Amino acid sequence: VKLTKGKETYTSEVKLVPDPRSKSTAADRELQHKTVSQLYDMLAQLTYIVDATNDLRDQVKQRQAQASGGDNLKEQLNALAQKLEEFRSILVSVKEGGMITGEKKLREHLGELYGAVNGYSGRPTQSQVESTGVLLKQLDDAGEQFKSITTAQVPPLNTALQGSQQPPLTVTSRDDWDKKQK
Repeated sequence: VKLTKGKETYTSEVKLVPDPRSKSTAADRELQHKTVSQLYDMLAQLTYIVDATNDLRDQVKQRQAQASGGDNLKEQLNALAQKLEEFRSILVSVKEGGMITGEKKLREHLGELYGAVNGYSGRPTQSQVESTGVLLKQLDDAGEQFKSITTAQVPPLNTALQGSQQPPLTVTSRDDWDKKQK
């Protein structure tokens, strides 16, 4: 540690050690840190997927408002908007009243598990470790579903949008999302 006050500089060492009252071993703390880090990364991935879904849905709604009345384009845009909203509803609570409703989706389960593991400096329970694996599988499935929706439906819609003199839909990449977070 280095502290400067006016022209005076003071230096010293600080040694971080585990709480001596804790009965947790180094292996327990290592597993806790590993689990918390994994859950943190999972929350970031889920946040990216939700943000990218919301952004794409908002673009679709904007294009819907600009689409001319009787063509098939408006119907295709509406179908994608509905699919994106249905997808979002499996990721996050969407009922009116938010957390008060008790509705728990992937985001709520992940957040609760992260808080529980992060709030205790000892070894996570076996149930918490297993739940992390289950939620990781659900998150991976959600990522694949988002990719499937965007690769199957966005390119044909972009072709139709181009024919209607409208800008294409863009899907936010994880790299672009990460840059916005900094």
